[in-house]
Amino acid sequence: MASVLQVLVAASLLVFLASAVPQRTFKKNSQRHPSPARTAHIRRPADQTRSTSGQQRTTTGRPKGTYNFLIFCQQWSHGICADDKKCVESSKKDYWTIHGLWPQRKGFSHSPYDTVDFDDADLNPIKEDLNKYWPALRSPRKEYFEFWRFEWEKHGAYTFDIPQLNGTLNYFKSTLDLYHKYNIYELLFKAKITPSTDKNYSDGAIRNALPNDIRENVNIFCKQKTLPTGPLKGKTVSVLTEIHICVDKALKPVKCPQKNGGCGPANYYLKRESRRSHA
Repeated sequence: MASVLQVLVAASLLVFLASAVPQRTFKKNSQRHPSPARTAHIRRPADQTRSTSGQQRTTTGRPKGTYNFLIFCQQWSHGICADDKKCVESSKKDYWTIHGLWPQRKGFSHSPYDTVDFDDADLNPIKEDLNKYWPALRSPRKEYFEFWRFEWEKHGAYTFDIPQLNGTLNYFKSTLDLYHKYNIYELLFKAKITPSTDKNYSDGAIRNALPNDIRENVNIFCKQKTLPTGPLKGKTVSVLTEIHICVDKALKPVKCPQKNGGCGPANYYLKRESRRSHA
């Protein structure tokens, strides 16, 4: 009887030990590999978090006084795209368009500070005007928002200290307002400076065509291009591409640090080439 009892006790002990081993192994593994539920609660440091509103940003934890003026850049697509095969034909316009509004200061760099997330839905109230006056020359219309996103993240997000530029909608709307106030095509047209391949214009003539309040507050940019089509085919000429207007934080014209924009005594303000000239 005693021997039978001893056998039963021994068997029970073996069963107990066998069932206990997996429990110990699971416990060790659970310490080495945190559960998904725990990792989901890990938070990024505060300086890496982003606002989800897409509307306005605050100055908490952001740099101040990082720039002291802005450049409002308008571009002439027929000059920029004269030798650029990547330009999309439907994105080239017969009027000047917006490239961007850029905060500037000597030594100013775009550090990776926190920024409001870009949501193109915030721009719905002005999207029709943006499509018309702020195209991406190398993209079809359906992809313009990627260009706007780039301009916002590189430039617009740094203008939070200017109330009329604080937030995506404010930034883009105020830039459109500047465009309508200083429409380069209309200003040059009034001075009888029009797109042409038959005549060229000096840097001084282009500058003098602008109104007094911005005449000395601009930089005019030209590029040497070898033209692939049209009456000037095969010739390397100076082509008008951009005009930069400097404005202060009240968005009023202010004297620009002068730059050599590459323009000379004979610069072509190119017109759109007809499709026949590409044959």
